[in-house]
Amino acid sequence: MQSANFKIVLDDDHKAKVEELRSKVKNYATESAFLRDLYLARFLVTKDWDVDRAAQMFVGSMEWRQSTHPEAIHENFPKAEIFNHLNSVYWPGRIVGNTKDGWPVYVESVGKLDTEGIMNKVDEAARIEYGIWKLEDNEVKRKVLEESNGNSETAGMTVVLDLTGVGWGHFSALSLSFFKEASNLSKRNYPETLRRLYIVNTPALFTMMWKIITPMLDKSTLKKTQILGSDYLDVLTQEIDIDVIPSNLGGNAPAISGGGPYYNPGEEQVKSVGDPWEVATVPRSGVHEKEVVITERGSIIFWEFSTEDHDVGFGVFYKRAGEDERIEDLPVKRYDSNMEVIRDLLVANKPGTYILHWDNTFSWTKRKFLEYRYNVLAPSLLSSS
Repeated sequence: MQSANFKIVLDDDHKAKVEELRSKVKNYATESAFLRDLYLARFLVTKDWDVDRAAQMFVGSMEWRQSTHPEAIHENFPKAEIFNHLNSVYWPGRIVGNTKDGWPVYVESVGKLDTEGIMNKVDEAARIEYGIWKLEDNEVKRKVLEESNGNSETAGMTVVLDLTGVGWGHFSALSLSFFKEASNLSKRNYPETLRRLYIVNTPALFTMMWKIITPMLDKSTLKKTQILGSDYLDVLTQEIDIDVIPSNLGGNAPAISGGGPYYNPGEEQVKSVGDPWEVATVPRSGVHEKEVVITERGSIIFWEFSTEDHDVGFGVFYKRAGEDERIEDLPVKRYDSNMEVIRDLLVANKPGTYILHWDNTFSWTKRKFLEYRYNVLAPSLLSSS
């Protein structure tokens, strides 16, 4: 069974379930190691100890192994130039050591990842092979740890995601496709890879997004997840020794390096200009508007904006396709956008045109210099990611 600390330890009842599963799938296993108790138990845990469902998942995974040959990828992909560049030079994440009870800890600086650059510049085959290599490498190390414990227990990886620097680009359609690509590999063929997930240094943008995506996550992942914001070290050190935690997170281990704008080996590097902001002037006694066309009900529009010297009003209006009548969806109110960046979101409950509306009609003497950006996420993309 899976204990409160998310380790799998088998009692007699669950060993009987494992044996039942083994009898169903033994002819499908691509190698005998996949029939060991702790490996089969991971499929059962994922499927709530339903033997038939676990067997279906196991068979699907073995068929994937027969067609994809992940063991060969694990052996051969490190010989490719792109592997060394991704793994040793660029990727801002690594296994930093073990938990206090001996299972691996992985730390990644998500804000340093140029997900859109990777999707645009690294071909799909190389991205998938790199993902498979990482998962296979974890499997090899996990099997060694299980054997060192007398095959009495197993546990997945404790993951710490540092969201320092996470911005709009990390929530774009292309970026979500990147995370979906990696997630699908893991959940279909490497069950119970995650032991715990700690999300630290969460920006306001993530906090808003988390409220939306939480209902779409499976219960197991939510149960293992803790969002810690910036006050996280006391929680992390309950499980991870301070000498294992990287210095950029307040520990004594070397900081996580790498990341930034992504360039392929030999590609000329240019200075990054960051996420694009639109610039506008809201005239005296006037308004500035941006129309956003929504085709899917339940799409999320989120925005951020600031002004140079003075406050400005903001609201959102809605109109149906082919109609001129405007309905106030988010009431206009004044924001001290010269003091802080204003961030918020709106769930579009019906298709049509949503109008982002900056209002300066209250000021007869001062125009407002505005910087803003917005993004739209369709529910079809969110649910599949």
